[in-house]
Amino acid sequence: MKRIDRETVQRILDAADIVEVVGDFVSLRKRGANYLGLCPFHNERTPSFAVSKAKGIFKCFSCGKGGSAVSFLMDLENMTYNEALRYLAKKYNIEVVDREMTDTEREAETERESLIAVLSFAAAHFEHILADTEEGRDVGYAYFRERGINDQMIKKFRLGYSLDRGDSLLRDATAKGFSDKFLLMAGLVAQSDRGLYDRYRGRVIYPIFSVSGRVIAFGGRILSSDKKKAKYVNSPETPVYHKSNELYGLYQARQAISKQDKVILVEGYMDVISMHQLGIENVVASSGTSLTIGQIRLLHRFTKNITVIYDADPAGIHASLRGIDLLLAEELNIRVLLLPPGEDPDSFAQTHSLSEVEEYIAAHEVDFISFKTRILLEGVENDPIKRAGVVTEVLRSIAVVPNEVMRAEYVRQTSRMLGIDERTLALRLTKEIAAVAEKRPYSDADDSTKADVVADSAATAASQGAVASQPAVAAPILTPADRRRRQCEQAIVRLMLKYAMVQINAGADPDESLTILEFVSTELATDEIEFTDPLFRRIFNEVLVFAGGEWKDAEANARGKAGEVRRQILDEGHEKIRREADGLADIEIREAQLAEEADAAYFAALDTALENISESTFLSHPDDMVRRVASDLIVEKYQLSKIHTKYVHVATEREMLPELVSRAVMELKYCVIDSEIAAAQALIKAASADASANPEKIQALVADLQSLFQAKSLFAKRLGDRIVTQK
Repeated sequence: MKRIDRETVQRILDAADIVEVVGDFVSLRKRGANYLGLCPFHNERTPSFAVSKAKGIFKCFSCGKGGSAVSFLMDLENMTYNEALRYLAKKYNIEVVDREMTDTEREAETERESLIAVLSFAAAHFEHILADTEEGRDVGYAYFRERGINDQMIKKFRLGYSLDRGDSLLRDATAKGFSDKFLLMAGLVAQSDRGLYDRYRGRVIYPIFSVSGRVIAFGGRILSSDKKKAKYVNSPETPVYHKSNELYGLYQARQAISKQDKVILVEGYMDVISMHQLGIENVVASSGTSLTIGQIRLLHRFTKNITVIYDADPAGIHASLRGIDLLLAEELNIRVLLLPPGEDPDSFAQTHSLSEVEEYIAAHEVDFISFKTRILLEGVENDPIKRAGVVTEVLRSIAVVPNEVMRAEYVRQTSRMLGIDERTLALRLTKEIAAVAEKRPYSDADDSTKADVVADSAATAASQGAVASQPAVAAPILTPADRRRRQCEQAIVRLMLKYAMVQINAGADPDESLTILEFVSTELATDEIEFTDPLFRRIFNEVLVFAGGEWKDAEANARGKAGEVRRQILDEGHEKIRREADGLADIEIREAQLAEEADAAYFAALDTALENISESTFLSHPDDMVRRVASDLIVEKYQLSKIHTKYVHVATEREMLPELVSRAVMELKYCVIDSEIAAAQALIKAASADASANPEKIQALVADLQSLFQAKSLFAKRLGDRIVTQK
């Protein structure tokens, strides 16, 4: 196996537009300089998920999740670092240059990568069988053509066929080096008394894609009339496929859904394919199962507007009504469309034109509460007891709607349809709402709180070197002094991650500048201070390595781009001066102002670029723990309200950077001195208790302790917020 070389990685990171990447998975709306949408990492109804195009980062201000385009793909799509980079390379047409992996790297590859690889191979195998073998063309391809599916749709959905013999896929996969373990895990083969055999033999194949376009599962439909065999064979649950969290066709439909701000929900594979072929592409399928919370929240990332299409089968409609309540509970706008008798979305799309289908949808889709009321009333109009049951069922659906205004409107609508007093319905609805609340063990706030606790625990474990795949062990108990020192180290690492290459003036000479990294590393080296937290120490050491290597090229590039900004301002300014200046004195004044403006623009552009160097490196770091800590430290969880800056300038962190970095270093030194004082006091106590101790040694220890207290007092005076007392 191979990894992507560092130069190619950097090209991929430079090319990735985070708004485009996130926009493939979340519907975003521009809000000022940023983009806003519903967070895909937790359940929310009000958008709190922000994407910054300028900084190349995302951040949810509700759950705290944040990072770069790479970390977004890794966290959302469960991709590995390598997979996320290859996805971006493919998206931006970047040729990937690989290098051979070391033995250690090869051993570290996860079973997820192996599963994705074997599933990808199987999809290509099934496509090849359909297109390039006699049986595939005569049986599989002929079936799709008989169903009215053209070559374009066969290619778009990567439809395939599995030969009607026992081991075609097994033999090809084994020849390519895939292990039986992953073929079995992926559900591509099964075990019998006579050995392994292909599970999908004699079936047409419908690959199931993740939102990012990776093949994660298959559905296979039998073509023979053998009643002993199941009509469909589907992939089992695997580390890369959870049926309750996937929707067939979403990968192909996601852009159309975002563009039209609406999704059409159907039942089967062929329903989706035929609708796409007709030209209606915002269509997905639940694959014949009841909707799940995971699928609903997946849809909610793209739109709030859902139209559910039913055929005219009464039993099927009644069975699926309960699942629609889940959609209402997520505050989605649900409309329902009933097709004519004998039709399903597949047949309806095959026998009507695009305009006819669009007109039918527009004319016949109705809101869900009206639809449910009408369906349940059929045949019970003159039965008071059954009508009362209908009222209860309808109110139970209204009760799950979170929005009070929508609930009130539904009550008015139901009152008109059923001929029941609105106040009577409202009173009964109150009881149903209470019943719903009792059945829900945790509120959304509880869920987010629990998630925060878990996240904090994970971060603590990570920072102390915990490995996720190992059994949990008790975390070391930190003393208050240890925790304080860790906080000081974290503050410095945060400044390194955000501003390592930014230049400041931290000395007496106003013309002498150095980078944040140079200042901090010099200060710590002078006093021989090292980080005690293993992860912080690793990050700081990596910053030093990057700064001495590839960041040099990035810095030169940043200076070049900032210089271009300066030259453009000067060129445009000089041209304007030539046109408008009135005399030599005016020219001199304008040129002086222009030089100041160009210099300010140069340093502003340079600062922004230098900040991005360290941020982008660690937000896209291949190590999960490093990337997670970088995301937590770099991305701000809170923003100052505009009301605080409307009339008064509030200094930014960047403007206060020289003071902040100097104080952070002093804070760490203060903690180190505190630790040394505690150690010295322990030595004095032990020596004093020892009758044979040398008095001169004790005096020397006391003198050392006095020096430490003097140093502590000096730092306390500089920090200005503490008083030192000797104990």
